[in-house]
Amino acid sequence: MPKIAANRMTPTPTSGVAPNVPVATALPGHAFWLFNSLFGLDGGWHIWAITHDQSGPALISKFLLCLLMALMLKRELGQRVPATILVAVLFCLTGDVLLQPLDMNYADMSGSRPGQFVLGVVCFCLAYGHLARYFLDINPDWRNDLRRRPVPAGVNVMVTLLVLGAMTLYNRAPVYLLPVLWMYSPVVVGMATLTLYLHNRTGLLPFLALVAGCNALVFSDTLIGLTVFVKMTMPWQPNPVWILSTYMLGIGLVFNAIIFIEKRARTDDGAGDFH
Repeated sequence: MPKIAANRMTPTPTSGVAPNVPVATALPGHAFWLFNSLFGLDGGWHIWAITHDQSGPALISKFLLCLLMALMLKRELGQRVPATILVAVLFCLTGDVLLQPLDMNYADMSGSRPGQFVLGVVCFCLAYGHLARYFLDINPDWRNDLRRRPVPAGVNVMVTLLVLGAMTLYNRAPVYLLPVLWMYSPVVVGMATLTLYLHNRTGLLPFLALVAGCNALVFSDTLIGLTVFVKMTMPWQPNPVWILSTYMLGIGLVFNAIIFIEKRARTDDGAGDFH
């Protein structure tokens, strides 16, 4: 377990629960907002590249998205970035690169594209698995929370099974891709479910950002699944726009929330401000 996470394994967690610490001391500085602005501009450039079938700029902009996120984590948290988060960013970057050729049209599973799809899914499975581990670390009482409030987790499980069942029943992709779908879905949905039990551990705004961000990632991945396996077409905008815009929104919200949680936790520990 990472050192930072180990410090949280106490009855009074330090992961953002700092009632006696002014919130302003944990707020990010100007560089934080600069990085987020660049992230948003790069996201817009990426959507433009996808809609105009510009694969080169799309790959560059996607790489820059993860690079900006890594730089922002480094700038805001210094040398004390949790190892689980660094690994998650690394696997997100690798998955983005592997899935980039498929972004233009996930419905096309011809040639070598299924292999790229499987490798990309495995990378994101590892990325979101590490995010889930981070959420477990900041909430050591998660088992008790699940026992006390089983309904959110139960609803997520039932909805996930229904969606997976529909994709399997109406599958139009290569059959050997179905096990990948069933392997990946519990990881991303489980990650999102864990955030529902963090409201007493993170503070209100980070909690809302984590819930919204992780569910945006689930929505994005669900659209990928529906595109690949059912060949569903979304209204108003092409599927890649829906998929990538919700993915970028989700990633941005999740990592911004993590930065806020870590800064408040270290302020509470007397570690100083990381502006």
